Amino acid sequence: MTTNELLYSIMLKDEVGGIFKTNPRIDLALQEVTGYSPEDLQAKNKKQELTTARMIGIYFYLAYGYSLNDIGLRFHRDHSTVIHARKIIETYYGQKSEQEITDLVNQMSLKTGLRPAIIKDDQPIPAFEATNKPIEIKL
Repeated sequence: MTTNELLYSIMLKDEVGGIFKTNPRIDLALQEVTGYSPEDLQAKNKKQELTTARMIGIYFYLAYGYSLNDIGLRFHRDHSTVIHARKIIETYYGQKSEQEITDLVNQMSLKTGLRPAIIKDDQPIPAFEATNKPIEIKL
């Protein structure tokens, strides 16, 4: 999917005909960082790389303030999956054994200009120039 196609496909329909606005900033950044399209992230595929990319996307949608149900609709998942993804990212961010998660969150932060609360104020992100305050994600 090209950038223009992604920008023009901002509206997604769920199974009951509801409308959910996607966040092109997150979707474009996620596609650039992971190589997976929004359609890939909605698939039922449970391949580890795809699952990790989906959890990162879910985490950034939470950071932007979307509701659990809206994020579930966006990724074709249940709200409990959204809660689980948040816990996984917050648990493993910064651990050397899970460097991929840390790297993906940092890259997404650079691309979106958002600095989630798991990235501490004194923790530099390479080339991070935005002055965003950490955003607490409360469920």
